[in-house]
Amino acid sequence: MDLADDEVLYDKKSKGKASKRKNNEESGPSKKRTKDRKTEDNSDDDDDFNLTQQADFDVQTREADIGIIERISMKNFMCHSRLDVRLGPHVNFVVGRNGSGKSAIVTALVVGLGGKASVTSRGTTIKSFIKNGKQTAELEIHLRNRGADAYKPTEYGNTIIVERKFTKDGGSGYKIKSKDGKIISSKREDLNCILDQFNIQVDNPVSILNQDTSRHFLNSKSPHDKYKFFLKATQLEQMKADYQTADQHREVTKEVIEKKEQMLPKLEKEVLDWEQKFKSLTAIDDLKKKIDRLKEDMAWAFVSEKEKGLQPLVREHDSEKARMPRFEQKVEEAKDNVNKYVNQQKSIQEQLKAASEDVLLLRPKYEELKEVLGQKKKFARNALDDFKRVENTLKKNQREKCALEARIKELQKSAQHDYESERRGREEKIEKLMEQIKGLQAQQHTTEHQNEQFRSAVTKYKADMYEINQEFQALKSNEARKSKTLQSLHAAKNDKYKRFGAYVPAVLKSIDEHCRKGAFHQRPRGPIGACFHLKDQKWALPVERCLGNLISSFCCNDHHDQKLLDSILDRHCGDRSRPSIITSKFKDKVYDTSRLRVQSDEFPAVIDVLDVEDPVIANCLIDQYSALVLPNQPICFIAWSTFSAAPDKAMVTAQPDRKLWGVSPS
Repeated sequence: MDLADDEVLYDKKSKGKASKRKNNEESGPSKKRTKDRKTEDNSDDDDDFNLTQQADFDVQTREADIGIIERISMKNFMCHSRLDVRLGPHVNFVVGRNGSGKSAIVTALVVGLGGKASVTSRGTTIKSFIKNGKQTAELEIHLRNRGADAYKPTEYGNTIIVERKFTKDGGSGYKIKSKDGKIISSKREDLNCILDQFNIQVDNPVSILNQDTSRHFLNSKSPHDKYKFFLKATQLEQMKADYQTADQHREVTKEVIEKKEQMLPKLEKEVLDWEQKFKSLTAIDDLKKKIDRLKEDMAWAFVSEKEKGLQPLVREHDSEKARMPRFEQKVEEAKDNVNKYVNQQKSIQEQLKAASEDVLLLRPKYEELKEVLGQKKKFARNALDDFKRVENTLKKNQREKCALEARIKELQKSAQHDYESERRGREEKIEKLMEQIKGLQAQQHTTEHQNEQFRSAVTKYKADMYEINQEFQALKSNEARKSKTLQSLHAAKNDKYKRFGAYVPAVLKSIDEHCRKGAFHQRPRGPIGACFHLKDQKWALPVERCLGNLISSFCCNDHHDQKLLDSILDRHCGDRSRPSIITSKFKDKVYDTSRLRVQSDEFPAVIDVLDVEDPVIANCLIDQYSALVLPNQPICFIAWSTFSAAPDKAMVTAQPDRKLWGVSPS
């Protein structure tokens, strides 16, 4: 007994047909193998047969070199927080209870190798696969890469690791790594090349068959659907689309070539004009080079002119320098005179002191020597005058010496300043120009790098905008569809027929008109959901989920009435999804199900919780569904194991959250 959320894995009828078909397929080849075995037993080459059989067995059991899925790792993907699945080289069986995450492994394989979310029949967008409460999800798939057909073995090694990460905001990215974990590429084109090399087709139902596709294929009775499945499985449909696209590209290319050929004469004329302009620009470049050369000549001419103006100053400097010894000699002579007069002054002062002492000692001789003293004072005054005169002369000579030295320094400074300042000016100007050139070159490199980054960013933003626009359009369509449904439900609040579609009242009106004209053999019944009432509202949700689209279906007595009702639905439904039509002979009495139905007074069947007045509707419900409704899941399990004649499925209400549980026979 298996348990599935919101769906029944398979029903008894489909299982019976599949088992019968499998038995028929197995019985045919079995007879043929028996006949072949008898023939081979009677042959004389038993040893050769054994060797051949052994060789075939070896080929079948030998491991493949490329494309084998060695490992699948999932993080925050669907119901798995973290799951690491290692697979063998041959057939792998993944078992577990329903809802345990078996299908998530196949979905991870499709999504991880670049498949769209719609291919998995599990969601509409990639971000819907992220586990609830998480912001990101990661997938990692290891592909075997060995042998002669390996894809770039020198770069990837024996294993190619494909990693895909996507976020809640819709972002997604790839990392294609080598066996050592080194990132080789992050482009989707490289992943496509690897899949083409290994012949892996994630959207091919023959390679990966999900539950919805398999259920639709097994239940399909139309050859058209089977042929459509064949086209998709063999990629003939894709090849046809590729050929049409290539043909469109060829036509567009042809038109572009014709336009370019028409523009060729004009372009040739423009080339000639640009060649003339180029020649003119070449002449301008020659003139610019000549100007640069003349500027250099002018600079050196300016230097030469300054050097010529410097020569008189150098001669004057040399002349003044030649006069320096004479002035220095005079200065030395003045210094000698000063020293001589200083010594004389000291001698006189000593003599004066001695005289003063003598005056004190020889007071009586004072008068006698007074005259001598006057003469000595006179002599001292004369000597002092001579000293002052010599001192003034020395100061004057000192000032002249300082003036000459200042003049010499000024001449040296002026001559050196003119030449050095010009040279430094040119060097500073050259350094500034070189720094400007280096700055401009660095700025050019920076600008080129920024341009590359801007181009990459623009490309990425365009791709993101395209994906966002696609997602926005899908959300917008979904919103419009839900808004339309909501409007229909609001409009149908007081009309029991509009609940099943805004077109239903018009369809019923057309049916009444055709009935008045006698066009129908029997008046069609429907919508089925409007033809019964619930005895207890607690079964509303289980019954609605159990009946599904049958609620909006119509019943017809024969194929004539079905065709007429089809034309009415085509006229009123338009592009909207139209209800199904169930064709079965109308009966005036309800079927007797007392012998085949489940014998239980405690657990009602779906038909038991409905109040159906029309026998046609009751018989249709009995034909289409065999199901019990149970109050909770434990009772469902007990009842299922107890009943001998179990229905196809049981719909359970799980109080208080009102979840639905579908139980199918084991």
